[in-house]
Amino acid sequence: MPLRGRDEADSVEIELIRSLNDAFVPSVIMSAGFAICGALMVVQARDMTLAWCLAGGFLASVLRLTVARHMAKASIRPNLTIARARSLEHGFSLSYATFALMLGLFAARCFLLDAPAIHMLATCLIVGYGAGVAAGIGLRPRIAITSMTLAIMPAIIVALIRWDGLYVANALMMTALLIGGVDSLRRRHGRTIGDIET
Repeated sequence: MPLRGRDEADSVEIELIRSLNDAFVPSVIMSAGFAICGALMVVQARDMTLAWCLAGGFLASVLRLTVARHMAKASIRPNLTIARARSLEHGFSLSYATFALMLGLFAARCFLLDAPAIHMLATCLIVGYGAGVAAGIGLRPRIAITSMTLAIMPAIIVALIRWDGLYVANALMMTALLIGGVDSLRRRHGRTIGDIET
């Protein structure tokens, strides 16, 4: 690729990486919601495994917000190189995936308990998280799709294992929402890249 073309491609990628900064406020809201709702669920369930999952998720959430704040400060520098931008994105991706996995494990544990009210709130948390990810970091679909899958799939698997009609329907609905979200992300990303290149 000619030097000018490579410079333009790198500039586009840097701006797409900078778009991850738009997810900070939704991440704060999700972290607060997870901590508050998770604490209420642990108190009601009185389950130590769930409590450990909540603690792990809370620590992962703090890590995610810390990394995102660092990235926001570092990425606004006008002389940001593509190598530095990719390094920042890599750290962001790891912290995001870590929280998503902990949220997924928390939700899976919720579904293993005999507590329909807790299942309802767990479903709300993971579906809300998936929607927030799609809206906040949708221009970086690899990170978004990985995070959505890690957060939602464990609950889908456990709901299917219960083999109850309503839980199977819940699992199928969450699966459909996940597939729809992934398709929407890919289409949005493709349109954005196409708009930038024209």
